[in-house]
Amino acid sequence: MERYQPIFKEGIYNHDKDMIVDQHNINLQHEYDNLNHILFNNELKKILLKWSSLKNVGAKVVSIGIKNKPETWEIQRMEVSTFMEVTYENFINILAHEMVHVYLIQNHKAEFGGGHGLFFQQEKDKINKMGHGIHVTNTEDITTGRISSNIKGKTVGVVLFPEKHNIQIYDEKSMPDIIKTYNDFPESWKERNKVIFILSDNKELMKYPIKRGYKYGQKFFTYPIEKSLFDELHKTGKVIGEIK
Repeated sequence: MERYQPIFKEGIYNHDKDMIVDQHNINLQHEYDNLNHILFNNELKKILLKWSSLKNVGAKVVSIGIKNKPETWEIQRMEVSTFMEVTYENFINILAHEMVHVYLIQNHKAEFGGGHGLFFQQEKDKINKMGHGIHVTNTEDITTGRISSNIKGKTVGVVLFPEKHNIQIYDEKSMPDIIKTYNDFPESWKERNKVIFILSDNKELMKYPIKRGYKYGQKFFTYPIEKSLFDELHKTGKVIGEIK
């Protein structure tokens, strides 16, 4: 029988804590079973575990059931993202976070008003005090890290707003309609704003939602970005239109 060990206690690791995780060097089921043993006394039932390309979170639990009737809830799967580079140490923290959700769903403990209420805080605090070096937090924001080397960039359309270093992102085929939409704006608006339309395959753009076209009356989704990335897009992108 395999001997389970605390993950980060006294220097004992399943993997080096600084190792970058991907689907080729991690066995999701083994890691789930290991944490189930260490943190939950093997109380969690097995669930379907899948790698995915989630952009804004490290992982998520997908369940079905009637919203205000936790006794009807059933877990369909847990998805773990390989979109961003994540160290093994952070991976363990993220996995433990999602397994708290699994525990609450399987025990029909409803967190009305959000998924990180009183019950979640109780389980989180209990895990963080076990002494294994695992640190569960309320949120797992991975958007500030580096995109995985396995993710390839694709050509998208970008609307650049130089004055505020803001961008909008659209699929490449939508750009002629996007340019026409902006050219139809009132002259008074165009006189006050500079807009540059480019095509770019910069991989950093994959962090953001890519809109497919624009219909009159829809909200424009604009994202502020670092000046360094804005300047790189402006320098390397293929300019296909401009409002000066």
